[in-house]
Amino acid sequence: MRLKVQAGYFKKALRILHIAWPTVVADSSISINSNEDDITNLLRQQMVVVKRGMTPKPRMEFQRESQSDIVDDGTELGLIDIFVSYKNWDDEVYLAIECKRIRSDTNDLARLYVKEGISRFASGKYSNGHAIAGMVGYVICGDPPKCIERVAAQLEKEPQSETGYDSEFGWQESNDWVKGETKFFSQHEQTHIDNHILLVHSFLLLS
Repeated sequence: MRLKVQAGYFKKALRILHIAWPTVVADSSISINSNEDDITNLLRQQMVVVKRGMTPKPRMEFQRESQSDIVDDGTELGLIDIFVSYKNWDDEVYLAIECKRIRSDTNDLARLYVKEGISRFASGKYSNGHAIAGMVGYVICGDPPKCIERVAAQLEKEPQSETGYDSEFGWQESNDWVKGETKFFSQHEQTHIDNHILLVHSFLLLS
């Protein structure tokens, strides 16, 4: 039931994200050399624009995760890129989307996608106890299929103790979530709380 409820909101957020993406790509300030924060800041802004133009308006907000108010609370550096609040703007009820640049000709960005993206969900740093969350890969090399292969292969290479990767579930492909778009799914164990989280991977061409 928890997965069903969160997945319903997540599908809406993904649909808005994909409607917003062409405007991001068309913006002259964004290129394959732009950093992740600049791309994501514009993407979040355009998601808000898309939501405002919808009737009825979805009951969700797209934000950057707030910095902790606790001084020196031991939290590692890193804030959720797209923080989707969907229930009376309750900070405890949210969906997380983490965004990373990705390319097919080297392994360095695929490694960061796994170690500084996926692993943050597995550790519970992001979406602790949640049923679902998302990853977005900004494809900067013009070859999404090869980037997808790189990520899937890198995920297999990294220690399961860090990624929580469920190899039995595997790396699954689906066309059912956003019309005309292919999504990829992986499942990860959050061992410290005995929870499995489903990650939805979107790969967006930036060219």
